[in-house]
Amino acid sequence: MDSGSPDLVSRARDHGNSLYRSGNLLKAEQVYSHGARLAPQDIRFPANLSSVKFEMGNYSETVSCIEKALSLVDPQTDTTMVQKLYVRLVKAYLLSYKFNEAREAISHITTEQDRRALGQSLRRMEAVQSLYRDEKTLWNQVIQRLPRYRPKLADDVEFSAVGRDVAGSVFHSSLADSNQEDYSFLFPNVGDARDVFATLADIGKRSSTKYSLTFKKFYFTLVDLKSAAFARDLLMFRMLADYAAEPERDRRVTLATLSYTFAAHIMPSWAYDRLQTAIHRVMDEIQRNVPLIIGNFYIDATTRDSISNHLLNWQEPPTDWYGTEGILNSTRQQHAEKERIKNGRRADIVPETIRGVTSKTPPPECEPDSLDTLAFLDLSFMLPSALLMREYEPELAELIMEYGFEAGVSITGQSMIDSYHASRRNDSLPNVNFTPQEVVRDLFWHFHHRNVAPDCRGAFEHLMGFFSFVGKWYHKIRGQTMFRMVIDDVANFMELREKGLLSREHPAFPDRYDKIHMSHIPDYAGGPLTVFLHGMPILRHDKASEITFTIALNQEQWATREQLLVEHFLLADRPKTTETFATTLTENPFYIDDVISGGPLHSDEPLMKCPLSWSRTSYEPLAWAKLMPRQELERWLHMHFLKLCLPFPRIDTLSHSVFTLSNTIMFFRLLMHLSRVGYPLHWLSEVLASMCNGEITSQARAPRAKIMDKAEVERKYSKRKISIRPFVEEFKTLLVIWRRLLPFNLLQDESRLPPIETIREYRLRFTWPETLTSVYHPVITLVLWNVDDNGAIPRHTLREALRDDEKTNPKYKGISRQNGRVHVISTVKFNSVTKTASFWFADAPIQGMVSADSHWEAYIFDTNTWVVLSEPVPVNRSNLAQGNVWCHI
Repeated sequence: MDSGSPDLVSRARDHGNSLYRSGNLLKAEQVYSHGARLAPQDIRFPANLSSVKFEMGNYSETVSCIEKALSLVDPQTDTTMVQKLYVRLVKAYLLSYKFNEAREAISHITTEQDRRALGQSLRRMEAVQSLYRDEKTLWNQVIQRLPRYRPKLADDVEFSAVGRDVAGSVFHSSLADSNQEDYSFLFPNVGDARDVFATLADIGKRSSTKYSLTFKKFYFTLVDLKSAAFARDLLMFRMLADYAAEPERDRRVTLATLSYTFAAHIMPSWAYDRLQTAIHRVMDEIQRNVPLIIGNFYIDATTRDSISNHLLNWQEPPTDWYGTEGILNSTRQQHAEKERIKNGRRADIVPETIRGVTSKTPPPECEPDSLDTLAFLDLSFMLPSALLMREYEPELAELIMEYGFEAGVSITGQSMIDSYHASRRNDSLPNVNFTPQEVVRDLFWHFHHRNVAPDCRGAFEHLMGFFSFVGKWYHKIRGQTMFRMVIDDVANFMELREKGLLSREHPAFPDRYDKIHMSHIPDYAGGPLTVFLHGMPILRHDKASEITFTIALNQEQWATREQLLVEHFLLADRPKTTETFATTLTENPFYIDDVISGGPLHSDEPLMKCPLSWSRTSYEPLAWAKLMPRQELERWLHMHFLKLCLPFPRIDTLSHSVFTLSNTIMFFRLLMHLSRVGYPLHWLSEVLASMCNGEITSQARAPRAKIMDKAEVERKYSKRKISIRPFVEEFKTLLVIWRRLLPFNLLQDESRLPPIETIREYRLRFTWPETLTSVYHPVITLVLWNVDDNGAIPRHTLREALRDDEKTNPKYKGISRQNGRVHVISTVKFNSVTKTASFWFADAPIQGMVSADSHWEAYIFDTNTWVVLSEPVPVNRSNLAQGNVWCHI
């Protein structure tokens, strides 16, 4: 029996309904709950509460409320309400992967359309789940088969011999003072390992005054795409290990060889001989298959084989291209070009901008105008110290004593530049436009040169001083350290780590990290969005563990870091960014606020090179009040999708470009993150369902400027229908592949999606000129064009033909708004050797393109300029090769 007066009950119900319609769900929940207490037998209150709970994504409580409401059904109850409750109950079960319960609830639905649609969804969901009982198998397939970036056409250089970053330790006081038993560090794109060396020296030095550190373990995971980098790093660690036990005379040679290997263009023959000794020792351990190389390096068999290839190569004399004369000539030419570019444009933002935020300064002898630097530019090689010259190069020492530094003076030398590419392309020249003095300046920004290398003069002596410092302190903690080397893309590695999919490794290594030192990798890995999506989940501790990264490319594009974050996250303020991605800026550096707000800090340039550290706040779902409203979330997701599909044209120069590297797959990874943040799963499901129609109703637009600033991100355009048909076939293909990985089920008409057994890999063979290999950034997209319906492809205005908004040229509206006119594919791989594009696609649209009465052509476009790069190739049965299907049912 109702305990409240009819008037109070009616007012509670009306007020709750009004609050629900206005979107004030928290208040509506309170009012409905109050009404249920006033009228416990009134079915409408638990029914309405179930609607609130469902809309807020609380599906277990939705079920409870519906069960309560159904228990109050009597003969007078409106059957329409009962049917709505059962439909909602089925959706709650399906979204939660409770298939048996959903099947039982479907049996109570009497409306034919709802019963058929929900039954079809249930059957498809069960079929998809049965395909991959082990979700890890699908994760491995997705990560290995589907690229996460747009492709590029150029062959990669093998590796950058010398890094350009300021070296620094990642072991800070907060870690040293913690009581944990071990520490775990991840160095993506480790390169020349300068930050690893700095960290080892820092830990060793701290342990001399902090006794507790002598009992700790330190685990270093080193990731790089280039096995050549690992090969060189191993040689340097081999020599550092030898250094501790060598007599003084041999130590000088080892330190000199380390210095030449790390920072020089050529090296003397006596240093080359010492390097060969290190190569032989490492090769011997690899060939004997010792479990730990150099006693503390865990390296899997595949990586060992790859490293061995480089070491074997380096045991052979360099080719002419990589001999002494060739390297010296290249050095002179590249430095001349570097000076010409420097004089012709605004100076780059270089590490000098960090002067305002550190009390340390690099050695004055290594400044750009120092005698040591000028001597190198004159000679094009780095001289050894006077002591080593007298001992190993007496003739050179006599020449210098008699004549001083003169151009043309040569020494008997060997090049320590990887000759791998010389065997592939004789026109591949190494990048040697650096000076040893620049390397030294980068090494000593965070280590005061008077403490690390006292009484040293010039670049060579400072390099020897640095490695003497590293060798001393590394020896002290060497028995406490373990290293693992992994050849992989950093985003792939982090995602594999998060999902527990890495191949078998040494059991001692922790699977989470105290510090992830990204350096400038976000420039090449999809920006800060990739870092936050994949790096935050593998941090070890909330609030204490950190990710650090800097911006190296395109620094002049950003007035502030705030602007950078807005461009990548499309969120107008930093609090919303940090809430959405469960992160916060570490409060350590005193200059953070100035950097974020663009403060100059004693510099005329914004400090984009200053590293900032981010820690994870919590992976608990956000409170409801902190979530974006549903319409705002949809607009935000549409902005991301349109930006991925239709990036704004940018200037086609390396130094000024801002690239959209990620392909459409980023959208699905973003959705997975939002589900973890706490957004209702049916919101996300319905976003996907609406996009499968090929049309969205939105207040978002494709980017209208090179940089998405705060005003543009906040701008709400008039709501209108926008066609995304040029991109929808790729989108549906990827959705079918990804649906088993999504933490929610899809509530939509299954007939719109291709069956997974009809998705297969296709390969198209292209022809293009050699000059096309200059496209060395991942900005390429594949375009399949219906010539019969569209005519000739707009070679310079394709973006205008694909876009559908107020500014669309009327002559292109049919192309973007009709099915089957054009297919744009961003998730594609290019093999530059075979000139083949491979991609996964559903069979039905492909069969339509290759039918006898169709005329389709394929093109390669650069999305940085939206200009066609290739001549057309036919999309027909002879040129389009079929590969394997994604999976068999």
